[in-house]
Amino acid sequence: MKNLFANPGFGKALVFSFLFFNLLTLAAKAGVDSYDIYLNNKLLIHQSMSDPFSLKDLPLTEANAGDNLIIRYSQCNAPGKIGRKRSISLKDAGGRIVKEWKFKDAGGSNAEMVIPVKELLAIRKNSTGALSLCYAAEENKGQELAVLKS
Repeated sequence: MKNLFANPGFGKALVFSFLFFNLLTLAAKAGVDSYDIYLNNKLLIHQSMSDPFSLKDLPLTEANAGDNLIIRYSQCNAPGKIGRKRSISLKDAGGRIVKEWKFKDAGGSNAEMVIPVKELLAIRKNSTGALSLCYAAEENKGQELAVLKS
């Protein structure tokens, strides 16, 4: 019986196949969006789009009125267009925009989107029902991030 591994062509093909399939799996993981929401420096929410999605509630109270909500959204599937024409909006249950914040294009250290918590609390006080915090950019027309319950 012949030994298949003694053939140098077979060994090269086996190594090439192994490397090829590993590169495919790496490329698939590289195109995943994710976001983090912080209250000042405390991480409240981390969500990767490769994980099962769950819309979480933002635990904001009057005690946080002097704090900032910081959102870092990473659009890994759009190289060269990450963070262009970014905005965060607060939408009511009907999908209508109650308030929108626009941010400069991301680059280097200005990738954070900062919203004063006092603004969120004031809007929540004057609304009925839950409000959704949503991200949008040139390459992402809308992604719900979290819920602000009344």
